[in-house]
Amino acid sequence: MTQSAPFSQYQLLGPLHPERRGHLHRAKAAWGSATLAELIEIPQPYSPAGQHVRRTYIRGARSLLQVHHPQLPRALDLADDQEDWVLLAYEDVLSQPLAFPPSASLKAAHQLTRQLYGALAALHSQALLHTRISEQALWIGAQGHPLLEPPALAEQALNAEQGPGDRDPRFVAPEVQQGADWSPQADVYALAATLWTGFSGQSLPTAKARQQGAGLPDLSPALQGSRLEQALTLALHPDLAVRAVSASAVLEQLGAVPQAAPARPTSADAQPAAAPAGASPSAAAPGSATPTAPPDRAGRPQWITPVLIGLTLAIAGGLALRGWMPAAADAPAVTATVPDPLQVQPPQPAGSVVPPAPAPAPGPEPAPEPTPEPAPPPERPVLRTDVVVRPEVNVRTEPGGSGTVVTTVKQGEQLEVLGEQGEWSEVRVAQGGAEGWVKTELTLPLRSRAETQEVIADLQAGASVELGRGVYWLEQPLELTNYFGAIRGRGARESVLMSRAARDTVTLVGGDLRLDQVGIAHIGATPAHALHVSGAQVQLSQARLSGAVRDRALEEYGYGLWLNGGSSATIDRSSFEANAYGLYLEDTAQAYITASDFSSNREGGIYWGDQSGGELSQSSVGRNGAHGIHVSGTAQPNIAGNEIFSNQGRGITVYGDAAPRISGNLLSKNGLQGAGVQDRATPEIQGNRIRNNVQSGLAYFDDAGGVAAQNEVTENRKVGISVTESAAPTLSENQILRNGESGLVYSDGAGGEAALNLIKGHANPGIAAWGTARPTLRDNTVLGGQQSGIVFADRASGLIEGNLIQNQALYGVIVTDEAAPEVTGNTLSGNLKGGLLFKRQATVNAYGNVCENNGGQGLGLELDPTAPPPSVDEASCS
Repeated sequence: MTQSAPFSQYQLLGPLHPERRGHLHRAKAAWGSATLAELIEIPQPYSPAGQHVRRTYIRGARSLLQVHHPQLPRALDLADDQEDWVLLAYEDVLSQPLAFPPSASLKAAHQLTRQLYGALAALHSQALLHTRISEQALWIGAQGHPLLEPPALAEQALNAEQGPGDRDPRFVAPEVQQGADWSPQADVYALAATLWTGFSGQSLPTAKARQQGAGLPDLSPALQGSRLEQALTLALHPDLAVRAVSASAVLEQLGAVPQAAPARPTSADAQPAAAPAGASPSAAAPGSATPTAPPDRAGRPQWITPVLIGLTLAIAGGLALRGWMPAAADAPAVTATVPDPLQVQPPQPAGSVVPPAPAPAPGPEPAPEPTPEPAPPPERPVLRTDVVVRPEVNVRTEPGGSGTVVTTVKQGEQLEVLGEQGEWSEVRVAQGGAEGWVKTELTLPLRSRAETQEVIADLQAGASVELGRGVYWLEQPLELTNYFGAIRGRGARESVLMSRAARDTVTLVGGDLRLDQVGIAHIGATPAHALHVSGAQVQLSQARLSGAVRDRALEEYGYGLWLNGGSSATIDRSSFEANAYGLYLEDTAQAYITASDFSSNREGGIYWGDQSGGELSQSSVGRNGAHGIHVSGTAQPNIAGNEIFSNQGRGITVYGDAAPRISGNLLSKNGLQGAGVQDRATPEIQGNRIRNNVQSGLAYFDDAGGVAAQNEVTENRKVGISVTESAAPTLSENQILRNGESGLVYSDGAGGEAALNLIKGHANPGIAAWGTARPTLRDNTVLGGQQSGIVFADRASGLIEGNLIQNQALYGVIVTDEAAPEVTGNTLSGNLKGGLLFKRQATVNAYGNVCENNGGQGLGLELDPTAPPPSVDEASCS
């Protein structure tokens, strides 16, 4: 049954998943194309809530229009000209549901996993979540490619009004089941659960069952012990702090696709395998050798083309495609004899038999008529050779952002420039031969080898140099010893030293180097560094260091700038991008950094280790693949006045025995905590704004301590400040406001003191303590919570003294289970259910408390008969 959408150009043919909210439909466009259409009806479109839903959906749709990945249906059209409906149209390439074969080879499973996590990484790169990954979300395209269906944008926009709807609990991460918002790590979990289900052939236990001890089913023998199994296990870890932080992290854990030796005939004596069903009877004769052909323009061996034709005929002849096939360019070697593509029979109706080719009539063969050789197309002149200087650049069919993406090239790839049009260059990719258009500002001209050799000779002779605009390609690492001079350029993105050598691009041992408006890029596959400075001084002004990679197997990392041997660096207005770590300091190295940017590094923006130190100020550390800043060892840097945001792990992580000073920073929208402190670290955290982080604003673990004072800890999705294990910090004069769960939580055996803090507006208790926690809570103000002000449970103890607990929806203070804090000198007023409540086996130890204007009893006792006898003075909330 069809129905008309509220947009005349699309006719809906039915929901893709009828069993759940039908936002995504098969549809037919007015011009005849098959499409997918996601349709959202805006609830109460003229209300503020309705307008919020509309804006949220349109913002997500516009981001999705920028995503182009071969494993995702491409978003084509956003129709938002009506107030009460919005429609997003996609190309309909979802041919049939993906069915996992009973036992996939390691190579095929690895390839499928990389393809689907690549699609997920493409979504996350535009700050988009999928939220609906399960077996139903995996498809096969018409050409045999695996596909991930579009993300549930409509459902996400409506969640605030209607709730998230039912989800299969096997694919829902534990933190989401416990009430947390969906996150990129939840998508990572859902895809890993889906793949594990397919590769094992067994349903996964739910996250709750796994937390109670249920194990994962065994994968097929071919996958056991592989890097694939390790990557999926990490992606499925119930603990967010351990789970892979992103889809990109899973891809890096997977590494390269395992290569199998091709099984193809290599001599005239080789016996060919049976021809595939549906192949033309004009296949090559048995015993004929398979010639080796050069690759075609797309980079495929030419023998793949007739194989694809044979497969197409098989499908047209009525074969049911079972299981999934990898993309054609990655297809495994075929052992069947290959038909001549010029003699292939046309597709036959399902169930028909392809007749054999008629035998030629007897008699002499006529002499063939000579066929003139076609003239080769004239070779287009190459204007110059350019080098890609951004991490990834799309080559499009035409100038302008609307052209179809032909291929994607990475930093360091060379392009032959054939022509120019405005801001765009027409290019031919040197490796592979693809042609198209790129934006000119994303490339630089390649300087001649003679020019580069002259620069190297001058530097090694101790002279300062001026670089022109372009890429200076270093065939070997540039090593400078006891060099005192400068390298100056036209701009960090205009003058670039680049190398893919297996060692560091530039090394300075001793001396004093100044880099001014110069970029250094390492683009090799080994974990070398862009700039390594040992026992020397370096000054960076408007410089850019990029491209240093990591190697998980070797547990080695590449750094944009590596300082050791007591080196020091002064860094101003510089950028560190797309490295493993942007800046790495060890031993006693020092770095003094102002107004610089550390972004999109895979492990972290900055790592201070050992006894290193220095200062970071007025800089941004954002969108890094793990934590923004690491401080370890006994490092004591001063981190002041920076913006530390949107890192996939913590904004700042402090561990070892480190004692940094962290002041005046904005730590926001990080994937874990704004700041996390562990081991025996004792940082001073003062005057920061810590807000909108996915987990806690500030968290202490292990035996950590230190001081957190005068911070604004607001609107983090979980707890404002969490203190766990044996940590015992001093928390003073902080404003802990409107966090998603509690304001301050102590658990396990945590302790320390919280004094003079303002804790306001929480959905859970303002302050909570459980386990064997033993905090001292003194002179805090706890206001306006949706539950009780302070709750002690389990066997928590400690001191609750001199606090003002006011206007809670339940009680001022609850002490329950076997908890035994001393409760003294507190003022409890305006709490709707009552002032003090002791329950179960709690120890009642209350003196000098004042209860006023509460909605129930000032002091309530709901104790078990076997509870210790209460100890209360007559004036305490009587």
